[in-house]
Parts: sequence; C-alpha cells; structure tokens
Amino acid sequence: MQHERLFQHGKAPTLRKWAMAGTACVLGLLLSGASVAALGKADKPTPDKSRSIVYAALGEELSRYEVDASRVTLTKLGTLKLPANLQFAEFHPCRCFLYAVVSNAGSGTLGAKGDKHLLMGYRIDSGDGALYPHGEAIPLPERPIHVTVDRKGEFALVAFNQSGTIKSFRIDRNGYLGEEVAQAVTPDGGIFTHQVVTTPANKTVIALARGNDAVGNRPSEIGSY
Repeated sequence: MQHERLFQHGKAPTLRKWAMAGTACVLGLLLSGASVAALGKADKPTPDKSRSIVYAALGEELSRYEVDASRVTLTKLGTLKLPANLQFAEFHPCRCFLYAVVSNAGSGTLGAKGDKHLLMGYRIDSGDGALYPHGEAIPLPERPIHVTVDRKGEFALVAFNQSGTIKSFRIDRNGYLGEEVAQAVTPDGGIFTHQVVTTPANKTVIALARGNDAVGNRPSEIGSY
C-alpha cells in the first residue's frame, strides 16, 4: 500500500489470535534538548542534559514520568487529561511531536459505539517532555484502535477495528495534522483491524487483523490469513 494512495497488495499472512492492550498505553522518549526548529516554526530548545521520559496512559489520563536508571526510580512529572480514552499514540520521527487517537467507545466488537473519536497532535517540550496541543483535533467516524506515522513524518495512518479499514491523514512540515487523503478504493484491513505499520523502506503499509471469537450463534471470524 502506498501512503499517498492505499492499495491492497498480495495475500495477507496467517496470524494467530493475540491479546488486546485495552486502553492502556506506554511510550518511552529520550530528550536531549532537540526542538521542532528543524521542521519550521518553533520555540528555542531548552538546554538540558539527556532525560529519559516515559508516558503511561490509563483511560483519559496520560501521565509522564522521568526515569532514573541508576536509582531505578520513576518520578511523576504531570498528567494530561484527554477528551476520551487513549487508544494508542505514536511519535513523529523527529521525536518532537506525539499523535494520539482517543475514543469513548467500548472495547471489542460488542462494545458501545461511543460518540467521540479524535486524532490529535501534541508538541513535546524539549526540556521536560510536557505535551501541548498542536493544531486542531480531527474528528473520526468511529473508534480508532491504532495510529502510526510513516518514516518521513508526512502521514498519520489510523486503523479502525469496527469497519476494518485504514485512513491516511497528511502531516505538514511543521507537524500539524491536515486533510484526509482520499482513496479510490476503501482499504481492506481485515476483520477487526488491530494495527497498521510501515515497512523500513517506507513504501508499503501493513495492516494486521485480529479476527473475532465465536459469540452465541455467530461463528468465529479469521483475521489476517
């Protein structure tokens, strides 16, 4: 699949069922005073020694901690309240932006559909890792379960488990989220699309589908195969 236009290519490999992570998410970041200046408008970097920051989310709360490996300690630096439960988040390749998808929908196939689904961008403070809204949030049609950013930082790819598809959104040179890229054919991500990733060459997008267990009279549904 190309980022600019997504196309189905070849037969998907067989995957066995694997566990979901729910609405919890953990991400790590090493800060070394880098800023967003290289991408365009930005504040000046804050001089500081390298700091290891871990972001951990549970539900609507996204907290950040500083890691002291020598003392084996975590120091909580702050918590950001999100508009809905965090589903997943991904760094921009420059490590100066974070993109998150949130939703108030229930988990799994039978969960409540919810009415708030968003793709959001945050600027990462180069000194302490604090997150600041970066641009307008983009409304999404249903619960997004996963988001990734291509290797060049030009597109945010969002996976949707209910409809089993993927959407692509532009990212400009200043890290702001932009318009959705129209597709000639709706990408088929498989039954219960669970993840979307790009290959190292940045020319192909791979979607993984979890499938569904049998429920009541409904037979099991195979995911990627």
